Amino acid sequence: MKRKQQETITLLMTLLVLILVGLNSVYFFVRLDLTEQRAYTLADVSRRLAREMPESARITYFLSDRLRARAVETEQIADLLYEYAAQSRANIEVDVVDPAAAGLSAEVESLGVAPQQIQVIEQDQRSLATVYSGIVIEYLDRYHTLPVVIDPRIFEYELTSALRNLVHDRTPQLGFVLGRRDEELAREYQLTASRLSRRFGLRTLAAGEPVPPDIDAVFVIGGRDLSDADLSVIRDFIARGGRALFAVDGVIIDLETPNLAAVAAPRRPIDELLLQYGVRIRRKIVLDEFHRSIPVARPSGTMTVQSLEPYPPWVSVRNYNDTHPVSARFTGLDLYWPSPLDLDAEGEFEVLLESSASAWLMGEPFVTSPLQPAALQRDAAQTRGRYVLAAAVGGTQEAPARVVVVGDSDFLSNLLQYTGSGHNVDFAENLAAWLTLDDELLSLRTRAARDLRLSRIEDPVARRRVAGFAQLVNVYLIPLSVVLFGVARHLRRRSRTRGGTDQRSLTQ
Repeated sequence: MKRKQQETITLLMTLLVLILVGLNSVYFFVRLDLTEQRAYTLADVSRRLAREMPESARITYFLSDRLRARAVETEQIADLLYEYAAQSRANIEVDVVDPAAAGLSAEVESLGVAPQQIQVIEQDQRSLATVYSGIVIEYLDRYHTLPVVIDPRIFEYELTSALRNLVHDRTPQLGFVLGRRDEELAREYQLTASRLSRRFGLRTLAAGEPVPPDIDAVFVIGGRDLSDADLSVIRDFIARGGRALFAVDGVIIDLETPNLAAVAAPRRPIDELLLQYGVRIRRKIVLDEFHRSIPVARPSGTMTVQSLEPYPPWVSVRNYNDTHPVSARFTGLDLYWPSPLDLDAEGEFEVLLESSASAWLMGEPFVTSPLQPAALQRDAAQTRGRYVLAAAVGGTQEAPARVVVVGDSDFLSNLLQYTGSGHNVDFAENLAAWLTLDDELLSLRTRAARDLRLSRIEDPVARRRVAGFAQLVNVYLIPLSVVLFGVARHLRRRSRTRGGTDQRSLTQ
């Protein structure tokens, strides 16, 4: 055989091997993921769903090229979609489409993909551009839209949840029972309702309305206007194996008064119900050294000056149960005038959240005005310690029904928008997933989340030590290492140059 023929055959065989490897990648996908919890690798629940779907699905990622060029997160999302398709073994088809280039902007928005505006600079001109980063999943004659997708850390959870709901043709249902008759879910709990509705069906249940059989879990927020008859349907629901969250205050705050007047809550039927589960809401407020700030307006001459002042009754939770699915890999929670929980020693409990050891209590008469910071410290010396803020009842073989109690009814209200506490809704989503018995998806949701705040370290000496070490490494050691490396490299190059010059001199 001539040499030229051998080269031609070798080239053709090489091309054939490359084509077969490319085709094989449709069915086999390999990734080296060294992150903790393998956060960038499809979880077992996602791979199993992708492979076992009875019918094929189509996933269209509507992504603007302008955004794709500026946000590396969009490439991570697209990469995960392609891995999803590869794991499905041709059961899932993935397309990435720029709506503007395809002339589909109006159609995409009609499907629920939300347009976003970003600021772009092109040819020294600053302008606003409308971009898209949303996903439409089609399965049989059904579809589901993820209006805005930008965070790759929780994207797999959102995608797997939506796809599983489509395959099973069912969305987990949450029922809301509001303890004040003058409240509305879409008004007083706007952000919470908006976020939870992406994953769950939400339904407001009237006081005393029997819990429908298709409701998976109930959120009871507050309890001021709930009678024993109203709560009996919740009691029956839990007795049948239902799951519920109770967010209940021990102290009532009047948000309409300038000094935030506070009074102890009267004895209510909801307190009697919680006692049946071994939980007592104390008529006190927990204050903590770890807290949020509150805007305060003070008169200054003819003007009013606003400032942010430390406010210990708004507790920033740092201590959590990292072994429970709800609070594992906790990312933060802010509670507003929370009350401590007393737990029956003989009950089946798991403490989810606690205050720091530097917390203290305030009893009657309550002083909650941010304009009196000294009064907020009134009982600190006598009541310093750690207090339970949230606990789970059951969820074990001995107590299969799942009940969670949080000593604050405001942490899901619009106050979280006022304080920028969006992580409160993350905690609510974890609660909802656990209460609806979706443990697999809950572990998927929380595996990429971590609480990396140095402020979580309670011991001030240890906290200063860690902060000092971080400052030493980042501010001094790393820059010094770069400088020393540069000096050493310069001296080495100079030595080589001088050696070469001396060698040429000797030759001459």
